[in-house]
Amino acid sequence: EGADKRERMTAFLERGSARSATPAPSEASS
Repeated sequence: EGADKRERMTAFLERGSARSATPAPSEASS
């Protein structure tokens, strides 16, 4: 359970940094 939670957090952080680096128009509107 702990490993899965850490994987989700890592994926979430990676998505966040990628999003701030290259914001998609759809995400920018939301």
